[in-house]
Amino acid sequence: MALANQPSTVFTAMNMGVIMLGALVGLAVFNEKLSTLNKVGLFLALAAIVVITYASY
Repeated sequence: MALANQPSTVFTAMNMGVIMLGALVGLAVFNEKLSTLNKVGLFLALAAIVVITYASY
């Protein structure tokens, strides 16, 4: 409800969150290995979520 006036922010953060959660589940449950490029991508996705959320305030 806090971001009800900004659905694009919620949609973007949720999509990136799903990607990050999928990668973490793959790491924890399936013992997958993350390459350096994948780690950089996950970090950038997290940074993007933070920036998008901060910009909405």
